[in-house]
Amino acid sequence: MSKLTVEQLVSVVVVVPLPFILMWTAIASHLLVSRLEQIFVHSLFMRHDRKLMEKLGLFGKIVTCGSVVLVCWLPRLHIWRGVALESEIASMPKRLKLWLYPPFIASHLWFSGLLVSGYVFG
Repeated sequence: MSKLTVEQLVSVVVVVPLPFILMWTAIASHLLVSRLEQIFVHSLFMRHDRKLMEKLGLFGKIVTCGSVVLVCWLPRLHIWRGVALESEIASMPKRLKLWLYPPFIASHLWFSGLLVSGYVFG
């Protein structure tokens, strides 16, 4: 394989999954945001995200779900800052996490792949 062919192959592998990951994230966020609002009733970050969600629509829902993922991944930091309550983080069901985490993990992996391919072939 020539260098040009390898670059084209990497470009296709990196670029093709983007629309699917975006749709997956948008659908999951749209379906799960109401459940997350019921769990994180008293958390400061959710109050701010509700205001954002009203103005931004579906993008606001994606941001809200991304905030919840970040709170669940770094609970001590958010509890220490007073942004989230420990009881609300602990009450998040495992099944809900299994629906929420994969699209955001895929987004992070895609972005990492984009950075690596840009560094290697840029």
